[in-house]
Amino acid sequence: MSACANGFPFLTTVFMINQNWVFGQGAGLDFSSAVPTALSGFSINTFEGCASISDSGGALLFYTDGSRVWDAAGTTVIGGLLGNASSTQSSIIVPDPGNSNRYYIFTADGASGGNNHVDGIRLEVGTWANVPLNTLMTMPVTAGFSSTEKVLAVQHENCRDFWVMTVIQESGVPVTTGLGTFRLFLVNSTGVQHISDTPLGVQVSDLAYMKASPDGSRIAIGNWQTANILVYDFDNAAGVLNVGSLVDVLVPPAASFPVGHRRLVYGVEFSPNSNVLYYTVIGDTGFGATADGYVFQVDLLLPPVSTQVLVHANQGGRYALGALQLGQDGRIYIARDGEQRLGAIQAPDVLGTGPAGCDENIDFIALPDNAVCYMGLPNLLPNACGCPCEAGCEEQVNEANEILNDRADLKEFVIVANGQTLPAGCGLAFPAIDFAPVFTMHWGDGPLDQFESHDHEVIYFRINNPYQNIAYRGITIFNITITPNQLNADGTDALTIIPAEIACFDNLEPCSFVSRDFAFLIENAIPGPYLITFDYCIEEIVIMTSHDGSVEFPVDVVAS
Repeated sequence: MSACANGFPFLTTVFMINQNWVFGQGAGLDFSSAVPTALSGFSINTFEGCASISDSGGALLFYTDGSRVWDAAGTTVIGGLLGNASSTQSSIIVPDPGNSNRYYIFTADGASGGNNHVDGIRLEVGTWANVPLNTLMTMPVTAGFSSTEKVLAVQHENCRDFWVMTVIQESGVPVTTGLGTFRLFLVNSTGVQHISDTPLGVQVSDLAYMKASPDGSRIAIGNWQTANILVYDFDNAAGVLNVGSLVDVLVPPAASFPVGHRRLVYGVEFSPNSNVLYYTVIGDTGFGATADGYVFQVDLLLPPVSTQVLVHANQGGRYALGALQLGQDGRIYIARDGEQRLGAIQAPDVLGTGPAGCDENIDFIALPDNAVCYMGLPNLLPNACGCPCEAGCEEQVNEANEILNDRADLKEFVIVANGQTLPAGCGLAFPAIDFAPVFTMHWGDGPLDQFESHDHEVIYFRINNPYQNIAYRGITIFNITITPNQLNADGTDALTIIPAEIACFDNLEPCSFVSRDFAFLIENAIPGPYLITFDYCIEEIVIMTSHDGSVEFPVDVVAS
């Protein structure tokens, strides 16, 4: 995964891997512009659960309904997964921290009496070779538990690994509501591990969304039948759900709704600042005049009170409204069941309603004629480390760089080589042996290509590991600068590198290299020599056992 990373203060970032949404019947959104572009023609046709993912440049890689996987061209490349197009969160896609070309798809199907617990595959983009999850890890026990339609992934605080979570019910047969247990997995460069099961001690419905806050500090669990949302604190470094921190958000009483309304909770989402919760109470045409859907807002910094944001009459589907999903543009999008439109909460950090408040607009996006939205929107990583930073986050970037510099000064490795223990600081030469990797920069379409005073180029920083028995873990570059530099009339730098703050290069195995692309933008620069500099830090250096030997191939030659 190529992404900006800090792992320290949470930075507001452009989540390129979330740039393309695919959902409903052939519907999609492209977030490459200020207002997303509505698209159609995708192969998907799902009533609820779906997931999609893009590469580090924002190009769509693949999408899924939890049962099948389609590539960007709409070709079915994998089938037979154990999700379900009628499961709330049928699937979630997670990058493999150990291989930028691999992804995990986790599936969940507790739908309509089904009892397929969290399952999945690891796949290779391009070849689409895939391996079942149960051959890569020891799956946790499912006997005595009922599955739900909830599966979620959160980026670990270290900005490399991921937590994957679900809720199971303490019942041996499929049930709609039962005592919940929070089940947690860790995805890192070594694979997937089941970490823990944490009993919640409260009733949890099998339907409705489970979401994490953008800063990774809170988990909200929607309850379809019991008309509430459970909000817990989550330690994103240790992977611990604080059961004692429960905030029980209650749907307003039945008297607040039309007579006979079922008050069914479905969509759940946090605001970008993680302090405001939104949820949908859907309608149901099966119950006559109670088909209207509602969106509510909750201030999580005060005693939780649900404030009605909007009411939407059913105009084509069964349930009026469905999922809520935060976009990389900071808006929360509202699924309109069976319709060709999506609503949006345009300022979700702001309390209250109307233009002076959260600025709700139920008609924000119109879909093309051959696309339909249903209940679901893509299940996405809420806190993916991404780059470049949006305007206005310079202070956080400087803080992150300062922390990285402090960590580099304090970092010590204990390395044993040739029977000698060698401590050293991050980025410095080790006593007796220099373990530094080799950095190179590449660009252009030939040896005569030059940077011009008005130019846009793609440059590549490449890190080479020339050693056959050394591996580098967690390589990060930071403090990226260009000197000298000039200011344009509009206050922008004449020479800019994007991402300009912090970039991860993941892991580097023996005798290998890793390369990352950067945009080099030059506007009105004075011709002359310039210097690109950056600092780097390596989280861990691993010395592997060296194997010396020879290989022989006997060859017989006979007369012609």
